[in-house]
Amino acid sequence: MQISHNEVENYLESIQPKLSETHQRLENFALKTDFPVVGKVVGNFLSQLVLLTNSKLIFEVGSGFGYSAFWFARNLPENGKIICTDLNPKYKEMATESFLEEGISEKIEFCVGNGLTILEEQTEKFDLILLDCDKYLYPKALPIAKEKLKLGGLLVTDNILRVKKKKVPQKINPYLETYRKMLLESEEFHTTILPLKDGIGLSYKIK
Repeated sequence: MQISHNEVENYLESIQPKLSETHQRLENFALKTDFPVVGKVVGNFLSQLVLLTNSKLIFEVGSGFGYSAFWFARNLPENGKIICTDLNPKYKEMATESFLEEGISEKIEFCVGNGLTILEEQTEKFDLILLDCDKYLYPKALPIAKEKLKLGGLLVTDNILRVKKKKVPQKINPYLETYRKMLLESEEFHTTILPLKDGIGLSYKIK
């Protein structure tokens, strides 16, 4: 199953807003190392969601080296905050250096460790949560994210329609199917699935 034609995807990538020098360096690193970042099309969409939801407090479960945080930070107000998480301390070092260079470090806190555990430990409720960790964890992540979202908050799920790829084991599919079913049947969320890249889930917390 191919979600979108390569020609369409390549065209959309080519017309996205230009990245800053620092952000472009992160994208080049992702391309060189085959690291799965959200990319320009989804990134620009994430940036727009900050405006649409008036988000001030954002949590990322699975931040890598901070690529998606750059997109969120574009439209985050001065008093806004993003909490990034990743298991790899080297990614924190890389992200922190990039945030300082970009002048956005005051808006971002980077925590090394299990993103779901860190999310559970938070005492504040979030306007927006990005879920982009190991896909087999998605069903486990949903009740945690629901608890930590404000009423009217938005849960954004990356790779919700992920298809089989060379480096993606097919065994993740049952977890994604379970997760999609949980979201679409939930009385607490109104969910729409968009066919951008590997699929983006938008789940608005209604109660």
